Amino acid sequence: TMFLLPPVPGVPVYLTGGIIITQAGRDSWGFYTTLGASTLICFGLKLMAIVSEQGLGYFLGRTKYGPAIRRMVGVEPPNDTMLSITAILSTPGLSLGKVAILIGGPDWPTSVLTGILELNVFQMLLGSLPVYLLVAPAVLAGGFQLKESEGSYWEALANLALSATVLTQVTAL
Repeated sequence: TMFLLPPVPGVPVYLTGGIIITQAGRDSWGFYTTLGASTLICFGLKLMAIVSEQGLGYFLGRTKYGPAIRRMVGVEPPNDTMLSITAILSTPGLSLGKVAILIGGPDWPTSVLTGILELNVFQMLLGSLPVYLLVAPAVLAGGFQLKESEGSYWEALANLALSATVLTQVTAL
């Protein structure tokens, strides 16, 4: 549910997922298997959030308030910025511009806007796949924190993963 709250960024969700999921399953599945599963689960949550938020935007754009919402966000009448964003996001496949908008833009507004624009959800998911590179370091940082008490090696790995999280988040902006 944290994902569906606009003020909550993804990093706390991924860190928490890395800690909670890995802790819950490491005795039965092993640390590394559970940490890998935690990464995939958090990535899946991100993709589901994108679909949910886009669905909300689609719904909002089609309500009786749709025209007012579309005017408010600059879709109707289209301004130059919105025309450019729409053209970039409407291009099938992966492109640097598409990935930059989908990954570098703020989560909620970007995904809701793609719904208002009635863009293809599968193309938006395809363009969002590189977000895995932002999710994985945060989940690893959370998981490695569980083993910090086992020695300086794990503490160094946790710090390295946390540094990678910061670096990837800053780079995505």
